[in-house]
Amino acid sequence: MKFKKVRLDAIRLMHPIRSAPEDQGNLATSIKARGVNVPLMIHPLTYSLISGYRRYDACREMGMVTVRACLPEDVVDACNELGNHVTEPNMWAIPMTVRERVELALRLHELRKPLDHTEGHFAHDTYTAPTVGLSSRILWRIRSTMSKAKEWEGNPGSDAAIARKALKLMLEAVEKPTAGYSANQLVCHLHSMLQCGDVPDSLHALQVPPSVRQRHPVPPSPPLQDAPSVTAVPGTRKRIHADFRLGVDGISGALAGLQSLVHENPPKGDDAEYSIDDLKKSARVIRQIVKSLEERNNGQRDFCV
Repeated sequence: MKFKKVRLDAIRLMHPIRSAPEDQGNLATSIKARGVNVPLMIHPLTYSLISGYRRYDACREMGMVTVRACLPEDVVDACNELGNHVTEPNMWAIPMTVRERVELALRLHELRKPLDHTEGHFAHDTYTAPTVGLSSRILWRIRSTMSKAKEWEGNPGSDAAIARKALKLMLEAVEKPTAGYSANQLVCHLHSMLQCGDVPDSLHALQVPPSVRQRHPVPPSPPLQDAPSVTAVPGTRKRIHADFRLGVDGISGALAGLQSLVHENPPKGDDAEYSIDDLKKSARVIRQIVKSLEERNNGQRDFCV
């Protein structure tokens, strides 16, 4: 990471990720007394502003000529620098909405991948998603929907309105998930419905099918202290085995559906790259599970994965 003083008039302003509040007096007072504690982040080649619009406005209003800025070497460098500032804002920072987090991730995607990454596909979402406080699956689907809304908007008779409706519901699902469903479940199902052109008007009208609930389960509540062990609760082991079998059935069904889609209408571009990367990760996890099952089953069964 390179830090340097940069003239304010040399920084290129893109469309702000969010509008600055009318009163920035507290932030300006803090900068006047202590300086810019968190430097602005700018693109090392274009000098376009990535993060720090409120700090930039406050410095400009105070008549400052130069400001301390950081110029990341690549997207990983930028994510390491930004992570705490986004997910753990200081006392002057304003918490970001989900849309603002996605917009920030899009700015980070404009940075190059690390020079030492020479093999295979580099998934930006792996680094940008945790930086902006989202899961990579949620970020990818929201990015994909944003892209469709912009792409379709210029085409007569397109489904831009449907894409915008799906995007609005996805953002709402992450901000305030419907009771009984996780944000992953809702965003995943909305993304699938967008492909079919059938998106409901509200989250309350959304019915998530069991197959999606199995693939993206609601995170369990944290266990109570001194909770009894699994073997101490009657019937628990059977229930776990049944849930395991349901999970395997759900994965098998999902794979069969994906195989059919690949032959009929395979994804392209960013969608294909993300799918390949995610499937490779899932394949590694499946191999580990199969290996563990084989070892526990004395290696009697020959699993092919």
